[in-house]
This record gives sequence, structure tokens and C-alpha cells, in this order.
Amino acid sequence: MITRNKAGIDLAIMGVLVVCLLLGFSSISFAETDVTDKVQFERSMMNFDRRTSTNYFDAWYTNISGEIFLSPIKAVIASISEPSMSVANADGYTSEGKPYFEYALSSGRLLSDENTDSKQWIFANPERRRFSYTVAVFADLEQAAPPVSIYEYDAMGRIERVIGKSGENIVYEIEYEYDHIGNRITHRVTTAQ
Repeated sequence: MITRNKAGIDLAIMGVLVVCLLLGFSSISFAETDVTDKVQFERSMMNFDRRTSTNYFDAWYTNISGEIFLSPIKAVIASISEPSMSVANADGYTSEGKPYFEYALSSGRLLSDENTDSKQWIFANPERRRFSYTVAVFADLEQAAPPVSIYEYDAMGRIERVIGKSGENIVYEIEYEYDHIGNRITHRVTTAQ
């Protein structure tokens, strides 16, 4: 005869459900977005190095929106007016082959009115021509967190209540009933309305 520890199985199932909830509804979710109109491009004076035939300047971005951008922020050079020119120090290339500069943020987030660190942009200009360029800026936006944030357990590892981010009770009470040898038979949940 095989006996089961139903309480242990229930705890294992509860643990799997909690892990699924945490993975499925993490406190931050990501969605890559074109944020070009939500940042202000700033740069130092452009210089030309006659020895290397390159134009260069330091560039940074300021978040002018009320949203929070997550690291990294990518500044994609969408076009350069002069076909003989190229970006000499790109951090990478998009799947379409466009060069980009990546701004990693030490805090992992760029809040409203904050700046990125500056980064030097270098353009190879072998024919020493005047030029213009267009930039598209992409970042992940921080999304609102789900309401569930704190789980309280009793001494036996059973959930007693769940408290939302703003302090409201999401689960007021969970009652467990056991048979004479300690196996859980039922549980009732009273939730907030």
C-alpha cells in the first residue's frame, strides 16, 4: 500500500504556482519602444581630425518624458546624407545593418530629467564632405508592477495572506482542514472584494 503525504504535495504544488506567478508576472516587464520623441539629443561641438579624416563629438541623451527607460538605450544611425561616410566606432549593428551606439546605465534605469553618460561618436569622412544624419532611439520602458507583492506564511509554510503593493489585503484569510493523520482535505480562501 502506497501512502501519500498530501500536505507535502500541496506545498509542492503551491510552490510551483508561486514560481509560475513570479515568472509570469515579474515586477518589471519590458517592451522595446521607439523613444526618439521622448529624449533630447545633446552633443559637444563637432570636430574634424585631418590626420584620420574623421568627424567626432561627444553625445548624450536626456529623458524629457515622464517614463522610465531601462538599460541599454540604443541610438541607431538611421541614415547619413553622404554615401562615402560611415560610423567608425559603432557599438553594434541592427538586423538591417544600421550602426548604433549603446548607452548602458549604471543604475539600470534612466528617470525623467536624467542624462545618460556621454559617448564619443566618430564618423569616417574620407572625402571630407559636409553631412547630416538621422537618429532613432530605442529603449525598454519600465511597466507598472502587478498588484501582488508580499506573501505571509505561517509556521507550517502555508500562505496566511497576500498584501498588494499599496498595502491592501488581497487575500484576507486561508483556512485549512486536515484529516486525523494530518493530510490536508480542503482549504477555503476569503479574498478582498
